[in-house]
Amino acid sequence: IVSSYNWMGNLARLDIVDIAMPEYTDAGLSNGSHVVTLVIDALNGGVDLNPADNEKSVTVTNASVLESYPFNESFTTTTFPPNHWVKDDGKDGRGWVRAATHGGAAKITFFDILSGAEDYLYLPAIDMTTATSMILTFEVAYAQYRSTSNDRLEVQVSSDCGATWSVPYSKSGPALATSEITTVAFEPTLETQWRTETVDLVSFAGQN
Repeated sequence: IVSSYNWMGNLARLDIVDIAMPEYTDAGLSNGSHVVTLVIDALNGGVDLNPADNEKSVTVTNASVLESYPFNESFTTTTFPPNHWVKDDGKDGRGWVRAATHGGAAKITFFDILSGAEDYLYLPAIDMTTATSMILTFEVAYAQYRSTSNDRLEVQVSSDCGATWSVPYSKSGPALATSEITTVAFEPTLETQWRTETVDLVSFAGQN
């Protein structure tokens, strides 16, 4: 799908201008991740002497399918991400994968991810209009590579389609750890290496 937008104005060398693109709506857009590529074309109606910086791609997510509450996912099937889930690997070539351990789990390996990189795993949008209470429960297993490892796991929640996010759960380093420090790739083999976490989301109950 290609959509064109014409901008007219004067832009000095090395100057910057913010351009508000028109809203685009496509009722036939499938649920999940899509790549939107913006391309500067026909600069001054002629030839651009530096075309190497004229293109930018971003990933957008369509979450038009609403799941009902309560919602459960056990990662028992090999399809990953599960239906209506979306993963965003942050362009670092790593990201979330499925692990067979514990009957099925979502796994991310921190060891070779660049410091400061963020990788996301999005649940489907969930309709909570009938919920009077809201609790998120999940199990986590994590081991530090060294005592200074500060890998972080967060739960973020949005009730306005991602315009703003709340962070009701955030743990890192030793507070996140469920097992001893290890210098080899960690994948839990014992039930004692898992911890159950419960996050109170009652402030979102009743929202669609």
